[in-house]
Amino acid sequence: MATEKKTTAISPLDAALLVAQSALNSVGKDAKNQFHKYSYTSAEGMIGACRDALHGAGLVARRTTWKIDPTIGEFGILISTMVVAHPESGATLSDEIVWAIVPEKGRPYDKAMAGALTSSLNYWLRDLLMVPREDETMDSRDDREYAPRSPSRPAPTPAPAAARPAAAPAARPAPTTTPVNGEWVEIYCKYVNEGVAGKNQTPYVNVKNHEGQVWFVWDTALQSVLKQCQGKTIWVIEEQSKVAGKPPRIVQIRTAPPEEVDHGMDID
Repeated sequence: MATEKKTTAISPLDAALLVAQSALNSVGKDAKNQFHKYSYTSAEGMIGACRDALHGAGLVARRTTWKIDPTIGEFGILISTMVVAHPESGATLSDEIVWAIVPEKGRPYDKAMAGALTSSLNYWLRDLLMVPREDETMDSRDDREYAPRSPSRPAPTPAPAAARPAAAPAARPAPTTTPVNGEWVEIYCKYVNEGVAGKNQTPYVNVKNHEGQVWFVWDTALQSVLKQCQGKTIWVIEEQSKVAGKPPRIVQIRTAPPEEVDHGMDID
């Protein structure tokens, strides 16, 4: 007896993605590496071509949220939520994308973060539309002198099983309300601004509370957290400036009261 073959209806969003993928076989090389003298596909070229193919198929794509997790890696990672939607049917598809933030000489933290935002969007769109890989932005970099950094918190080398005594895991100490290096100060971030200062154009972020008091943040890891805190209350440890009349600088930030702090958001 013949077996009836079952078929599954394709969703309108998948049907539209098929149209978009079919319309984009490749993306031309629109930029040139001046040092090595070869052409490559820029992030802007890839994003523009993918946008045209998506719109032609009745699809829209966007980044709905992004945040920096400073507890992962040496400089933190960018975590983004990407969504492609089919307005005609109301169907949506979302992905979470992670991307490393890697400041280098001549590439301060704000530029590294902006690069991570652009590169993560570029590669997500390329994967979404299955665009054949050609020489892209990363391939245009001259990385011949790059040397990986030593991890800031290297994992310990495990001892042989026979030499490792059984032991109960150490309890994580509870946070104290008064750290050894200062008192926690509560600040309402009414305004958060950023800029550069000095001959070296060092990036900084400053925060002003509702009373007009100002604090500066020079540490790049703390800056990324503070930029997300406008309109929120934070708790900080401050250090007075060595220059008379200058605002104090922030050396630690917590986004929850010290006695209730979530260790995942504790930035030292």
